[in-house]
Amino acid sequence: MSPEVIIFGIAIIILGGGFIAWFFSRRKNVTRMTTHDLEIQGLNLLLQERPQEALEIFLNIARRDTNNVRAYMQVADLYRQLGSPRKSIDIHDDLLNRPGVTDHFKTMIYQSLAEDHEVLGQFEKALEYVTSVLKINKKDPWAIEARHTYLKALRDWEKASDAFEKLQAIKPDLDGRIPTLYKVEEALVKLKNGDKQEAVSLLKQAIKIGKPIPAAYYHLGKINQSSGQLKHAIDYYTSFAELDPELGSLVFPEIEKMYFELGQFDSVEQFYNRLRAKQPGSIDVAVGLAGHLESKGELEDALSIIDESLQLKPLSHRLLLIRLNLLNKLGKTNSAQEQIQSMLASEYRKNKLTCKHCGHSEEYPVYLCSECGNLTFNHD
Repeated sequence: MSPEVIIFGIAIIILGGGFIAWFFSRRKNVTRMTTHDLEIQGLNLLLQERPQEALEIFLNIARRDTNNVRAYMQVADLYRQLGSPRKSIDIHDDLLNRPGVTDHFKTMIYQSLAEDHEVLGQFEKALEYVTSVLKINKKDPWAIEARHTYLKALRDWEKASDAFEKLQAIKPDLDGRIPTLYKVEEALVKLKNGDKQEAVSLLKQAIKIGKPIPAAYYHLGKINQSSGQLKHAIDYYTSFAELDPELGSLVFPEIEKMYFELGQFDSVEQFYNRLRAKQPGSIDVAVGLAGHLESKGELEDALSIIDESLQLKPLSHRLLLIRLNLLNKLGKTNSAQEQIQSMLASEYRKNKLTCKHCGHSEEYPVYLCSECGNLTFNHD
């Protein structure tokens, strides 16, 4: 064979090998680009809130490349989102058991597993995966918050309080009263289990933590009342009423009852007057005082209290109805009838000038609501 032929053959082989290498390299690049395009398509579907279609895309990617951990993560998370958390757990467990999984991916998988078990209401198991994340990075923000969330769900109030302190370190704007509330909840668990002494101790601790929480005073009042410690109960209930004007009236009947049991009848009126001085606009306090005066037969004084409150809250139906009842008891029927007519006229006018759409009331006839901007009113 001539040297020329040999050289030509070698050249053909080299060129052929180069073409084959170029061809397969291009095929590989096309495949990679196609996978990339599919990932973009799947992510766009997620942004469009089309999870079922996104799931099909990521399943396709995972079938093409079984080493594509990101695709499997998306598939698993989508299964959970679509209501199949157990399928999600199976995939996440498989990913976790693969060799060579980095701490970065382990953290992602642990987080997803925690969320899988959270959906199933398995908070203890979810907490285990949170702990695994914290072992990798004790400052992980998601894990710090999730630990607090799951401990709260488990009603482990002592640990939840500790978790809240760590969470507050990265979220300083959180309500600082939460640890106190947890202390109250911890006390109620003790009380439910029959450990009244420990419950009282925890409630007293709650009073000393940060801002005062009305609930602690309420439960201490209730415990002391049931134990016959009426003076202490009155003190705690009074503090509760002072701290929570909205719910304070719930203990008014109990305070009155205990003062009567102690034979301190005049103390009831003193209690209401002290509270009224601190909460001058409270309808509940005014009604409580007026009711007490009415029970003593002091109807004029009771009416005077209601009238004073009506100056602050002239549209209060509750006050108006109590006033009407007092007028009837005093035999002032003409005044009572005038009040009824005034109330009916006020309601009629209010109904006519109230927007059908948002319930906002105008002072005069309008055809464009100043609150919601709609045109239709009850009077059209």
